[in-house]
Amino acid sequence: MKDTLADFEQPLIRQFQHAKFSFLLVDNAFTILYTNDYAREHMPLFSSPDALRILFSHERLNRFQSALAQGESISVSEPILEASDTTFCFTPLLNGENVIGSSVVVFPHRTPEGAAQAETKGSSAFSASFRQPLAEILASVSVLHRRTMMRGDHALDSYIQSINTNCYLILRNVRNLTRKLQTEASAPPCVVIDLWEHLAELMEACSIVLQKAHVRLQYGFPKTPAIVRCDFSAVSDAVMNILSNACHAAQEPAVITVTGRTLERFAAVTISDNGTGMTREQLDRLFTPYAARGESSVQRAGLGMGSSTAKKMIVDAGGTLAVDSAPGQGTSVAFTLPLYDGAVDSRLPMEVGSAQYLEDQFSAVHVGLCDVVPPPIK
Repeated sequence: MKDTLADFEQPLIRQFQHAKFSFLLVDNAFTILYTNDYAREHMPLFSSPDALRILFSHERLNRFQSALAQGESISVSEPILEASDTTFCFTPLLNGENVIGSSVVVFPHRTPEGAAQAETKGSSAFSASFRQPLAEILASVSVLHRRTMMRGDHALDSYIQSINTNCYLILRNVRNLTRKLQTEASAPPCVVIDLWEHLAELMEACSIVLQKAHVRLQYGFPKTPAIVRCDFSAVSDAVMNILSNACHAAQEPAVITVTGRTLERFAAVTISDNGTGMTREQLDRLFTPYAARGESSVQRAGLGMGSSTAKKMIVDAGGTLAVDSAPGQGTSVAFTLPLYDGAVDSRLPMEVGSAQYLEDQFSAVHVGLCDVVPPPIK
């Protein structure tokens, strides 16, 4: 019996080092521990230990992890290369009954496609074309940060943090653009969840992160579950866009309030800030992409797509989104999602908790609030 991942490593390296396909060895956190010669030459993205965590969302990796923990192999396709799908085959490495890591075989392949598939693949390839070099940049930033910390040299701290923050801003902008271009056919599968439970975990993580920016986030949701069927990663991206806008609008002492109500056929969420509010002209332009980037001469780093993308994601989930604001009265954004009336399992999935949002450097919380709180460097 092999007791540790290291016991698997050398035999697998000998077997796959010169294979004519990409081979990776990863731990249970999907950190890449080894890439073979072919992967380093043809897919340099995988030289970064964090590459899989950038390519796949935290929610998807959690689903992979659950399947692998049951001893199941996984095969998934992701269009990370232009004009081609890339298939990832994960095989669990077992120590008795415990999974201690996975081997991953990666290979691209071309498939016929219709117009909708081509549009989907184009937007995904667009997203990946940014994520691949960013993975390498962030890996370099991490190395530079560790070296300066070891030397006790803080002269470059602000410069390194600036590079790191701008990488996260690009990640967020690309995520918003990808969501904006996403069609119904290309959307991830919806899952039946308790919306209040999921939002409470997300808000708890946000409240902890926002303390660093001296923003007080207070939230409250009903104790009775609100059962909805949605892609919560899209809903959380929408919430993070709204929350980021609220943080920039809030006046000191900044207070943001998030509440939920269960109506007859909908779950309703309201996010309010104590900012200066918006004029009628600003409200009219709020959901126009690129037009709502602020009135000051120093504009925030973004594409002005946060509000319009948030609305699209909520509407795509079958909900509605509306804004109430007036000068001197702050702003409230309210959205609804339809309640699910089908059969429900006794145990609903809870894929990401507050601790995971905080631990994962590429979670929706750290990426969504990167222009409010400097994102982590690992």
